[in-house]
Amino acid sequence: MAKEGYEHIWFVVPPPPPEEIPAGLAAGPISRANAILQGRPNPTDASELDRLTAYLFARREAVSSSRMEGTWSTIDNVLTPGEVYDQYEGKSADLSVRGYAAALEYGLGQVEERGIEALTTELVCRLHELVTSKDPDFHGVAGRLRRPGLPGDVVQVAGSGGKEDAIYNPVPPEHAVPCLEKVMAWLRDRTLIELGDAGMGMSLP
Repeated sequence: MAKEGYEHIWFVVPPPPPEEIPAGLAAGPISRANAILQGRPNPTDASELDRLTAYLFARREAVSSSRMEGTWSTIDNVLTPGEVYDQYEGKSADLSVRGYAAALEYGLGQVEERGIEALTTELVCRLHELVTSKDPDFHGVAGRLRRPGLPGDVVQVAGSGGKEDAIYNPVPPEHAVPCLEKVMAWLRDRTLIELGDAGMGMSLP
């Protein structure tokens, strides 16, 4: 990169998603997994008990995320409906953890309502906003994709406090939007989904 101070830093620019089966892929197990998932009841047919169970599982996932983040929230900290979460002002560790549950709830709701057409960069931005907007340790702009010249355009992940020793430096800002748009278009590709359903492609069920 030409950015001063980053001349000798390696960044990861992922290739476009695959459109053909990679050699050696375990297509059989993937096909069986797809069949199992597709055999589950459609969310639109879920009973009240099913929805309550899904709600609690989403909250348990938020608690697990809290443990990974080191905030150690408990299940009672995250049993807050998404619409109520939006009304809270300020930031806190507990609100940050609730953001995971709110994002999961929102994302699943969008897919249930719109199907694969919901899988857009706008959805990713909204999920990012829900996860980070109330995080006291997040100092970027919640819900905004990284772009050249804007604050927070270059980030590094883990390993140390410096980019030189980071174990992973994500894609530079000029590549962030194109890379994400390719991935989301891939997830919406109906042809690839049909191949995946048949155990012959690379798609999510």
